[in-house]
Amino acid sequence: MSKKTVPKSSLYTGTGDGGTSQLYTGQKRSKTDSVFECLGNLDELNSHFGLVREYVKDDPCLDDIKSDLYELQCLLLELGTHVASPSIDPEKSIPFDQEGLKLRWLETRIDELDACLPPLKNFILPSGGLGAAQMHLARCVCRRTERTIVKLYEASGCSASSLKFINRLSDYFFCAARTCAFRSGSDEVVFQSKRGQRNITIRQSKQGRASVSMFPSLALLCGLVGSVIAATCITVAIQRRS
Repeated sequence: MSKKTVPKSSLYTGTGDGGTSQLYTGQKRSKTDSVFECLGNLDELNSHFGLVREYVKDDPCLDDIKSDLYELQCLLLELGTHVASPSIDPEKSIPFDQEGLKLRWLETRIDELDACLPPLKNFILPSGGLGAAQMHLARCVCRRTERTIVKLYEASGCSASSLKFINRLSDYFFCAARTCAFRSGSDEVVFQSKRGQRNITIRQSKQGRASVSMFPSLALLCGLVGSVIAATCITVAIQRRS
């Protein structure tokens, strides 16, 4: 019986084995080029969006967020196409959001979500459940992606509209993370600045009010115990001398 020949997959070509890759314009550059660094960050960010969607997919309270995430994943691919066709070649460059419609949609969504959240009076730590925490992580990757887009923008490699969009996107994810915590009833952990005197402070998202645990931090407990022991030793020493 003859062995069936498996056709070669089109997924690999070998053309990048020498450390170069091709832009949408047809130009070849090193894979360490700023354009490919930015494209890699966009790809990573899109993957985080997909992970967030999986975390929140079964929550009916977040249907609008799930729709946003799908739209944003598609927009990131469009942004990647723009980045892969640097504006130094205007005839082959693919524009991104020249009229600002995508940016205005994103700002409207931030306004709508933020209007339903309790006022933020403290710094919060990444928290609020799996979906919210993963959104905070996506926000951090978005900021890194933004830094690479800034480098391209400064070298005339991408548009001002792309820079505005990616900057607003991280704001959206901060707001969306809080929305996830609030609607699901998960707690946001509030930052306190005084080391050694921190209490576990929780912002109860569903009611929008904070409550403080009655248990002090471990460092404070150790300090109190140490003070009691020291006072006891001093009292014993005085009694022995007298």
